[in-house]
Amino acid sequence: MSQERRIAATTRRTLADTVASAFIPTEESAEATAAHGAKCISVMIEQRRTAMLPPEAGAEALVLIAKGTHEALQSHLSFATAHKLLADIPGQYGLPMGFGPDCAPNTPLFAGGLAAVA
Repeated sequence: MSQERRIAATTRRTLADTVASAFIPTEESAEATAAHGAKCISVMIEQRRTAMLPPEAGAEALVLIAKGTHEALQSHLSFATAHKLLADIPGQYGLPMGFGPDCAPNTPLFAGGLAAVA
């Protein structure tokens, strides 16, 4: 393999790793936000009932939290869809992996840590 091709392969691997290290936590954060929002709604409803407050108590806030939770779910779906699109890029450009360490094709690659592309 020529020096130029070796540099290109290393640069592409660095690109994939850098993008994945920024993308994966963002995708996970969107999912966590949706989960936290759903839990918050549940807790608020249960606590309102426990405190024997009327259903309209905090209803406006609950509606806003539900709206935000719905938007977080939509956000997570967007990131999950983007993840699938990003997963196709390495194969199109000669990278020996899928997108991110959590992708099924990468499990063997990450078992012993990242290996440099040579």
